[in-house]
Amino acid sequence: MKYYVVSDIHSFLTPLRAALKEAGYFSDPEPHKLVVCGDIFDRGSEPLETEQFICRLLERDEVIIVRGNHEDLMLSLLEDAEVFEGTSVILHSHYAHNGTVRTLQRFTGASNRDICERPAEIVAKMRKTEYIRTIIPAARDWFETENYIFVHGWIPCREANEMLDEPVPTFREWRKASRLDWECARWMDYVEVLKRGLPKPEKTVICGHRSASYGHDEFEKPVPTGKGKVTRSAGSKGNVEESHFRPFYGDGLIAIDACTVLSGVTNCIVIED
Repeated sequence: MKYYVVSDIHSFLTPLRAALKEAGYFSDPEPHKLVVCGDIFDRGSEPLETEQFICRLLERDEVIIVRGNHEDLMLSLLEDAEVFEGTSVILHSHYAHNGTVRTLQRFTGASNRDICERPAEIVAKMRKTEYIRTIIPAARDWFETENYIFVHGWIPCREANEMLDEPVPTFREWRKASRLDWECARWMDYVEVLKRGLPKPEKTVICGHRSASYGHDEFEKPVPTGKGKVTRSAGSKGNVEESHFRPFYGDGLIAIDACTVLSGVTNCIVIED
């Protein structure tokens, strides 16, 4: 099977479609699927269009969704909004910083005042969207093929949960990890994995969450401005600045988040497995 793999779309449908077109996704006559490694919404200005695009693929069984930390953030926001009714806490929280409040507003048409004064009504309206009813329930913690493991941040392992007092699974048991373990793992990033020497599985991990640019910063020599030939994946236009966000190939992993909000592009790699 051929897989077109993207991550961290963050409601930027236009760059996503451009990357898929460049990779040959729309013209590919052979069986293939899109794999999205989490964070479909927040930050971008096309959440409604992105929702429609993903739902059409789900209807045709042409997409595999791996859950990201921003999917967790939306569900958490819906729970907290009612708790803080009558206050502006939500508007000045990490939900606002991460773009989740903005996504809620674009889906529901709610103002800041609405969220503070009528949270139950806004939450109920949001829960009726296909994002909540269809897309999040379709998401899985990981997707695995013969040679690859697709996740958002990383795989649950003992080191990933050092802050917890309760027993946590060992690395060998990551496929049986709890919901809490996976929620923690979705906030991990591959740079931490490489720097701390955290466990890596026997297969190559393809992940998002943290921009590929961090890998290039930490583990590669910078390319002098205006020099060097850039080998690019679909989504990058090939100049030095954008090449900095191209997929990062590390020891046992491929990081593909292009930080679209800054780069304006989306990475797409093609895997046959």
